[in-house]
Amino acid sequence: AEDGLDIYEFVASEWTKQLEQRFKHLVNRKLCKKPVMTFAYSATRMSSMDNVHDIIGEVSVWRDGGWVVEKEGLPRFESARLGSNLFDKTNEVLQPIVIGVDYLKECVKIVMIKTDSPDIVWATHDGFHGLQHAFKKNELRVRVRDSLNKEHEIVLQVPQLDLFGQKVPSIAKAQSGIGPNIIHSLDATHLRMVARRLKELGLPAIWIHDSFSCHSNYRKLLYKVIVEEFIELYSRNHLQILKDLWEQTYDVVLPEPPTMGKWDIK
Repeated sequence: AEDGLDIYEFVASEWTKQLEQRFKHLVNRKLCKKPVMTFAYSATRMSSMDNVHDIIGEVSVWRDGGWVVEKEGLPRFESARLGSNLFDKTNEVLQPIVIGVDYLKECVKIVMIKTDSPDIVWATHDGFHGLQHAFKKNELRVRVRDSLNKEHEIVLQVPQLDLFGQKVPSIAKAQSGIGPNIIHSLDATHLRMVARRLKELGLPAIWIHDSFSCHSNYRKLLYKVIVEEFIELYSRNHLQILKDLWEQTYDVVLPEPPTMGKWDIK
C-alpha cells in the first residue's frame, strides 16, 4: 500500500474504520493475516469466521458436568459476525485478485474441456515447468489391524477411473487449485532467482520454505537482491504470458486477461 502498510495491515486499517467502537481495539495484523492470506486460495466465509473465533473467541470445555470457560473472549455469535464482516472487507479490498483468479479459472475450464485431461502445465520465468493434476476421487474404506491387534477403519482417497482406466478430470478441483498453484510457482521462482544471484556473488545462504537467511553482515545486500529480483519477476504481465502459452500449447482461444493496474512495481 502507498501508506507503507502491508496487505494485512491495510485490510485491518480499512476494516477498523467501519467497525463499532467496542470492537476496534480487537483488530490488528494478526487477526487479519490468515483470512487475508488464504483469500486468494479460495478460502470461504466460514473459514474466516473460524479463524477470527480462534484468536478472539471464547473457549469453553465440558468439565465436571458443566461448561467451563477456559479462555475469555467473544461469544461465538459475535466472533462469527466479525469473521463474516472481515470476509466482506477482504473481498472488497482484494477485488483485483478475485478478478485475476476468476480469469485463471475460466482459462482452465476451457483447456480441460478441450483436452479432457486432468493435467495443465505452464512454464515459469526461469524455465521450470509447473504441473497441476486435478482428478475426481472416490472414498475407499478399508479395515486394518495394528500391531496391538486392534481394528481401525481408514478412509482412502483413490482416483475415479473411466471405462478405459484413465483418471477422470475434475474441472472444479482444477479451478480451485489453479490460483494457489500459479502463485506458489511464482513464489518459488522468486526464491530461485534470489538463490542464483547469491551464488553469483559467492554469498552462502539457507532457505526455510519461503524464508531467506544469510550471515547478518550481508543482510542489507540480501534485502537489495530480494527487491531487485522481485521487480524483475513482476515487471511482466503473467496472465498474458499464461494466455499465450496455453493457447499455443492446447490450441484453444482464451479470453483477454484483466487490465493491468497502475501500481509502479519499482
